[in-house]
Amino acid sequence: MVLVHVMRSLFSLLRKSIRYNLESLYTQSGRFEHIRDQHYYLMSAIIHGDPEAARTASDKHIDFVETTLLKMDTQRQREARASRRAEGVATS
Repeated sequence: MVLVHVMRSLFSLLRKSIRYNLESLYTQSGRFEHIRDQHYYLMSAIIHGDPEAARTASDKHIDFVETTLLKMDTQRQREARASRRAEGVATS
């Protein structure tokens, strides 16, 4: 029973994380269109029965999303540090 509770909690956390990342990915101008185009190329390759093109499109998409999320996380960390520094200066 404990394992079921842990798994449900992890699933809920994963779902929240995915939702947050998707919302973050789509907020910057031009990013939605870029991802939409990547999905189109992947779908087109699958529909046309071209596994190599599908693999290439999939790899490019996953690389783009991973790189973008890492950059966003780095930016959030920088902003958090700057905010903490500003709060420290303001309270001094």
